Amino acid sequence: MDAVKELWQTPEIKKAWDMIKYTSQYPHSDYYMNELDRLLANDYVPTNDDIVRSRQATIGASTTYFWREKYWWAIIDVGGHMPERAKWMGIVKEGVNAMIYFVALDDFLTDSGEEVGKTKMDVTKLVWEEIINSDIFTNKDCTLLFLNKIDLFKQIIEDGEQFKLFKEKTEYDGPQTVDDSLEFMKNSFLELSHRRESKDIYVHETCAILVDHIQVVWAFMRESIFKLRMKDF
Repeated sequence: MDAVKELWQTPEIKKAWDMIKYTSQYPHSDYYMNELDRLLANDYVPTNDDIVRSRQATIGASTTYFWREKYWWAIIDVGGHMPERAKWMGIVKEGVNAMIYFVALDDFLTDSGEEVGKTKMDVTKLVWEEIINSDIFTNKDCTLLFLNKIDLFKQIIEDGEQFKLFKEKTEYDGPQTVDDSLEFMKNSFLELSHRRESKDIYVHETCAILVDHIQVVWAFMRESIFKLRMKDF
């Protein structure tokens, strides 16, 4: 462990990590490396921060039921990789009240692994366009678009070199501000909806590793679903 810690502290390794951290499949690796003493202790117990930064691919569909504010809720988590997307139709046909579509704001820097020459963001937009314009969901279903990893996105926009990559990959030609860049990303998804008006799609920026932030997002999601159901009644 001492050798690993010493290696991690070398300037060359730090510099190398700074060069690849935004394109890494595991952007929180530095968090774990900085916590090695605690993580490798014999009495180690994972904290909430440890858990929310871990990564595990979703295979199939995983349903979580919970009681909150006088209602039973069921959240179905489905995998986003190509083999998993083929299973979505069967799940939706069983009946849902809302769709939550998560977008990783840093995916414009990462190769898709599915199609040569495309980034993960390219594939995310293609899937979004297909879903939002299909017959799977109607105006009676609440559609929520969550722009996730806002923390990493802010770091990218505020970094001069990374901002240049952002402009190159997305063809953004606005000023180097987080608000303008985020608005651009938001509109790049909303303009792909040809059957539903933008006002019917609820958009929110999120940071899934912050528990307090997710609680705010939960309140926003719950209110959006209830508003649409009351409108239908």
